[in-house]
Amino acid sequence: MRSETIGFAIGAPLLNANAKLYVGDGTPSWPFKISAQNGSERSFLLSMAEIAGLLMAVDAYRTDHHLPSS
Repeated sequence: MRSETIGFAIGAPLLNANAKLYVGDGTPSWPFKISAQNGSERSFLLSMAEIAGLLMAVDAYRTDHHLPSS
């Protein structure tokens, strides 16, 4: 068993565009793949609800800490 810690940047315009697709009960998702150092790939789905929630949490954090909005 092995694990890798990863990080990657996703541009705010892409997140905002996908968050606008969230309509409540629907389950649209943003599919993406991540490649490991050994070359294997794994597919993931990030739901529009998760993206919308993430953006709301970031906005709340910025407001609470008096940071400029993006």
